[in-house]
Amino acid sequence: MSVNQKASAKDLPCLFADLVEKYSEIGLKPCETKESQRWRHASTAETARRLAFYHNHFPELTNLHSSLELYSFCEKHYNQIVATNQFYQRLIGFAQENKRLRFDIDKDDVTDPANHSGLAVELDNTRRLLKCAQLESRQKSETITNFNNQIVRMQQHLEDQKIELEELKKRLRKAYDDMNELRNLYEEQHERNEALTEQWNLRFANKQKRVDAIIEIAKAERMSFYDDVESLIRNNHRFSIENLMTYTPSKWLNERNQVIVKFVETLIRNNRNTDTPLSEEKLFKVAVAVDSICAARHGKYVSEINLAVSAIKYSIARSKKIINIDNHMTSAGSYYRFQTWLEELSSHEEPLPEGLLFLAFDNEQRGQKNYLDRGFNTLIYHIVTSFVAFNMASQNKIQHTDSPWAYSLDRLQYEELFDISPPMQEVIDKELYIYLTEILDLLSEEKSSSTNVIDSLITSTATNINSMKECPSCNQQNIENRKQVCPTCGMRLPTLGEIQKGKAVESEISTTDRLILTKPLIFKPYSIVNNDDPCVTSVPISLTQRSVIDQRVNIPEIYIPDPININPNSIANVEKVLLHIEKISGIKDGTRKWIAVACDGVPYHHATKLKEKFPWLVLIPGQLHEEMNMLRAYVELNW
Repeated sequence: MSVNQKASAKDLPCLFADLVEKYSEIGLKPCETKESQRWRHASTAETARRLAFYHNHFPELTNLHSSLELYSFCEKHYNQIVATNQFYQRLIGFAQENKRLRFDIDKDDVTDPANHSGLAVELDNTRRLLKCAQLESRQKSETITNFNNQIVRMQQHLEDQKIELEELKKRLRKAYDDMNELRNLYEEQHERNEALTEQWNLRFANKQKRVDAIIEIAKAERMSFYDDVESLIRNNHRFSIENLMTYTPSKWLNERNQVIVKFVETLIRNNRNTDTPLSEEKLFKVAVAVDSICAARHGKYVSEINLAVSAIKYSIARSKKIINIDNHMTSAGSYYRFQTWLEELSSHEEPLPEGLLFLAFDNEQRGQKNYLDRGFNTLIYHIVTSFVAFNMASQNKIQHTDSPWAYSLDRLQYEELFDISPPMQEVIDKELYIYLTEILDLLSEEKSSSTNVIDSLITSTATNINSMKECPSCNQQNIENRKQVCPTCGMRLPTLGEIQKGKAVESEISTTDRLILTKPLIFKPYSIVNNDDPCVTSVPISLTQRSVIDQRVNIPEIYIPDPININPNSIANVEKVLLHIEKISGIKDGTRKWIAVACDGVPYHHATKLKEKFPWLVLIPGQLHEEMNMLRAYVELNW
């Protein structure tokens, strides 16, 4: 046990435990045995001072005086020896009585030895004196023995101290040798560190060292980079339209191996400041570089952004060779991979946007050539149903929250609500008449005109698209577009963009005809205007294609969903069409509660019979199918 950790008094033996049996005759009490007694250390200053008074009466205490910290006092001995003075006074009295008795006996023997007539009294005195002498002799003998033992222990302790000093000298000598060895090792290691520091500072001193460092880094990153490319190959979601629309070079680079990304980014910087963010153009070039490294690392890697770029090229040129050339140069994927990607995109139906949505559908006749009929090209016609959706108000959520009906309707109420009433038919016929009248008047005016506007436009714009440049100095025309100077006079030629601007300014087409031919396609809903209001001018529905938008006209956003291979000419087919509308409009998944659907006469008639199955359907009639065919036949006949 260490010096600081002093033992509890209860755990130490009582100092008088071994003396009780010997000195019980002179009044030394036995040790206290109860559990709840209080123990005290025998090494306190007060206790040691009190014990010094008992050394003459208890010689054993002299030997124990130097080791009092190993003993304690029980409660009974503490009260008898330390706390009170009665036992000590008793011992002093007993010692004085022994001296007096011995003095009296000696006196009686010297003065009058013949007067001792009582043999018993003399014998008792002699026995008492003998006993005291024996006790005193035994105490002195024990004291001498204890002193001898203490001397032996001190000699042994001195021998032990000598041995310990020798051991300490050896350890000190060894520590000194170790310090010298450590000093030598430190000096050696210091020289080695200085050499390594110098080598580290010169690690990029020449090109070969830089090449070696890059090779080591590349070896350390090979497998990590390969795993990164493998994860890209397994991720088919990156080819989706949603991912391509949200693609950004910074986001894509953050998900790639940062060792390669930071190397390329640092390499293309114009200064040493790496805290300045790169521009979007440079980030895209970094992404292209990393993308090319991915393609070089793994032969099966296909870049999603290069595939999208190839798709744009294919939509312009319609060439299979472009896809294959891009695959060899930019890892855009083969033509088969391109076709597979298109099929995957077509299998995913894009959801319609939120807002107040109106949807119309009609059948459409498509043509397809069949090359499998023994060399004879057979033209096959099939019917599909096309859709168009008008988002009238993108922030209006009425279709998402409210039901269109206040209560459920029976069949008669459905027929009364959706059948075209005579006033409705009158309004439709009136607007149809105005629409056809204006178009027929315009066609008649164009037919009777001596100059055909379309033919004049084609004649004026007819040119060789590969040789559109002309020299403004020598007026030489049909110069190749790749030429930058005139081959005749050496004058700088205008660019194609400047030529297009000049032609747009110098066009001989009248302003009215140009507006008619180049006006954008504008859709606006028809609304019945109160004729009693003098401030509002009634505009026929046939003029909704004007370039200038009238007041109080809302231009909706137009969405074209994918067509389906169904001809809506029967109740069963119309039901399939309505189920498809229920899916793409969000009715099925609970996004919308209802939607307005417009169709022409035949599908409208079939849809009214299915209204009970589709309570979310709000039908709008559009009986213009026959009239549109009549107008097309008239135009083809008189053109």
